[in-house]
Amino acid sequence: MELAAPQSAVWGTITDYDGMERFVPGVERSRRLSRTRTGQLVEQSGVAKSLPGERRVEAVFEVRERAPSLLVFRGVSGTFPRLHGYWRLRPAGAGRTWVAYRCTVGFDSAPDLPDALLGWIVQREIMPRVRAIGREAERRAGTRR
Repeated sequence: MELAAPQSAVWGTITDYDGMERFVPGVERSRRLSRTRTGQLVEQSGVAKSLPGERRVEAVFEVRERAPSLLVFRGVSGTFPRLHGYWRLRPAGAGRTWVAYRCTVGFDSAPDLPDALLGWIVQREIMPRVRAIGREAERRAGTRR
């Protein structure tokens, strides 16, 4: 996706680990647990409404940053230990940023879920959160009301 925000505003938003509950739907708590030699540990919890019934979800992610262009994450514990992916940013000119987001997810608690259902869950749960992060970056840049 292309955002009407400079790369610095997008980077600041995707790395706002301690503030994501303010602008990402479904995230009730997000905090940096620690900095490690290779990156950071981030804990997030909230509610997933697309799973059968409304379910609480919790996860700890290892996050590696190569500011201001690449953020790589992987689940290390919680509901999504097999979730991993990245955010890749690059300038698109005129104060805009091109954002690539990739995420792969698996559920250890439900290994028999078909790939099509997992894809549907990702679209319903994760993509609205990605779009919300984009809107927040534009708001911070003053290009969104």
